[in-house]
Amino acid sequence: MLIREITIKKPEGLNALNAAMLVQLACNYSSSVMIRRSSVFINAKSMMGVLSLGAAMNTVLTFEVDGADERKAMRAIDEFLSA
Repeated sequence: MLIREITIKKPEGLNALNAAMLVQLACNYSSSVMIRRSSVFINAKSMMGVLSLGAAMNTVLTFEVDGADERKAMRAIDEFLSA
């Protein structure tokens, strides 16, 4: 299992478009991808879950990725949110 805090650098934060892109990205991997923000813990493969975070630019989210392709998944998510 990999755990990493990632700061959202996208000016729009996780608006509907970016949330959909993150969900699609997470679904490309067999690993489970969970996101924690304060006391909220959601599945990154759930559009409603990701939108419920209400994450704006500079929000810090904790990602927990577990599975066979966890390193690739974490790297891709980090690159997507940090760009």
